[in-house]
Amino acid sequence: MGCAPAASLINVPSYASNTDAATALAAGQLDWAGNDIANVNKIFVNVDKATNHTYFAPGSTVTLEFTSQVAIHEHRRSPSVSAAWTAVR
Repeated sequence: MGCAPAASLINVPSYASNTDAATALAAGQLDWAGNDIANVNKIFVNVDKATNHTYFAPGSTVTLEFTSQVAIHEHRRSPSVSAAWTAVR
């Protein structure tokens, strides 16, 4: 509707366990994680307090999962997905 998305690709990695995700987070391979990371302050926040932060949303976790690459590019077809897409940009 007139403007291009801020990102042309969203990488959503999948890890077999919280330990694997924590290892990737500590190694700088992830920008964010939505799972429970034990000792998150020690392995992530304290590494670079200027840029690394935690946020614990009240209530339960809310996620938006696309079923395919095509669905990501067709977000304009759904008003609710389009609104969410616009909000995070």
